[in-house]
Amino acid sequence: ARGDFIVRDKGKCMMIVNKYYGRNVSKAEIDKFYRDIDTNDDIQCAIMVSMTSGVANKEDFEFEMRGGKPLMFLHNAEAAIDNIKVGANFFQMILAQTQVDFSDKEVLVKLKHFSGLIRKDIKKQKTLLDKYYAGHMKQIDDMMVVWEEMFAVLCLK
Repeated sequence: ARGDFIVRDKGKCMMIVNKYYGRNVSKAEIDKFYRDIDTNDDIQCAIMVSMTSGVANKEDFEFEMRGGKPLMFLHNAEAAIDNIKVGANFFQMILAQTQVDFSDKEVLVKLKHFSGLIRKDIKKQKTLLDKYYAGHMKQIDDMMVVWEEMFAVLCLK
């Protein structure tokens, strides 16, 4: 009842629940996640990570507070493992705030908005990197063709 991993860093205690399903993580698993948060007072924040699917009724990078503890849900993390670090950094910033009332619904709406922006920015960055990678791989393939042609000419002599 303490998730799959406990990460302690800079005086903070984070629980990580990791799922590796071919289908979305079910509501029953989310309820267990909530139970673990509710019953472990030392845990200050938590992430539910679905490695190869989504999480039922949750957006990727969805943020919420439960009992004063920040939670996040990450989808398809196997293809974007760095998102776990992004979530952990987000929590470090939230937990460092001492004068913010996280029970204030307006504050929570703003934090959810920002977590959505983070999700969109990461997707944009990944798209740019994919295009960059594809362009460079094409250049390498083109160079390989030139090298092959060069060696073909040299071997004819």
